[in-house]
Amino acid sequence: GAELAQAIARLGVEVVAFTTSERVQMAALGMPLVGDTLYPQVNDAQPEDYSNPLQLLARELAFTDPLTGQERHFRSRRALRPLSEVASQHRRVAHPPRGGSA
Repeated sequence: GAELAQAIARLGVEVVAFTTSERVQMAALGMPLVGDTLYPQVNDAQPEDYSNPLQLLARELAFTDPLTGQERHFRSRRALRPLSEVASQHRRVAHPPRGGSA
């Protein structure tokens, strides 16, 4: 339990664009994104299963509007799931009870 809880962390990064290559790089560094169904291994969820969404959030977006030249800035009111909830879910998935699945 404690080892897993320490292995999950929230990381703030500033990127120009978060693309597939960054997801691959994070997985290669041993820090895959929670809820990623492609990296480091394919884990196809059912089409309507939204129980474990990708824990990646663009908190802020800022750019110069190419048509007007106006500076635009947007900030999300959404939040990632609490780390304790994410760690709890991963313990159930990593170590399902005997005789059944999580």
